[in-house]
Amino acid sequence: MMEPSFDRKAAISLGWRQCSIFNLMSSPKLYNSLPAHHKFTTAFYMVLSHPCSLLNANLENEPTLEYVVCQPIDKINGNSTFGKNPRVLHIDIDGNNLEVKQKDRGFICKSLIDEEAPAIPALPIAKESLITRWMANRYITTALPDQFEERLGKQKDKLSKAFNNEVGKACKSVYINLNEFILDLSQTEDYKCIIVFMLNAEDYEAYFDEEDNGKTLFNDFLKRISVIFSTVEGIALTKAMFVSEKSFTVHQMESGQLKRWQFDYISIAKGGSISNV
Repeated sequence: MMEPSFDRKAAISLGWRQCSIFNLMSSPKLYNSLPAHHKFTTAFYMVLSHPCSLLNANLENEPTLEYVVCQPIDKINGNSTFGKNPRVLHIDIDGNNLEVKQKDRGFICKSLIDEEAPAIPALPIAKESLITRWMANRYITTALPDQFEERLGKQKDKLSKAFNNEVGKACKSVYINLNEFILDLSQTEDYKCIIVFMLNAEDYEAYFDEEDNGKTLFNDFLKRISVIFSTVEGIALTKAMFVSEKSFTVHQMESGQLKRWQFDYISIAKGGSISNV
């Protein structure tokens, strides 16, 4: 049996790279190499492999292409946008609403990408960056103490409803500071926390201007969060605040004092700016 060959230059000229997308119509041979449980005639498939492995000419060292199934959906759910849900991502790509699940990943032989072109060779840089960060978050997602989660308990439902309003949907992510990120505290000790909601520059400016325009959307949101936490025994919310994505620094993210707080079913942000502010 002949060993499979791989023409790296042909694959490059056809446009293959990380986050390229193929489907049955664009790449029937590649589609037919998928395992049966991942074959859907209406689905798209996104390449997850880094270019240095995807386009490595040595099939002995780098024989495979990692992909993830992207299923068309009717409507994007804000609980799964911006990479806030570590298991599910909802994203619009070229007018297609797609659902991507971490569990729906696989590997196939990459040799055929030198014969067939992808349906979508490249994504906008911002979306490519979002996808790669979301994939990485599977391995760096913050796990908070069990005791903290237990104390929060049913209040997560109230947080979910709060985050589903106009301001909550506009927040791009949420960060938390705790006096203890790892250990379960005794019943007599409180978790003291600060919650930081990140806004894009436009929405942060609208929040900053509220005092001048008579609106209270953002401050009402912060008050609602404070009220919810006031009913939680053993958790003391010392501050809830907004920051602009432009002023949130790498140092703050890497200091260990703030950790991204990810929920499987609570999200902040559906996809846009506050309307009519």
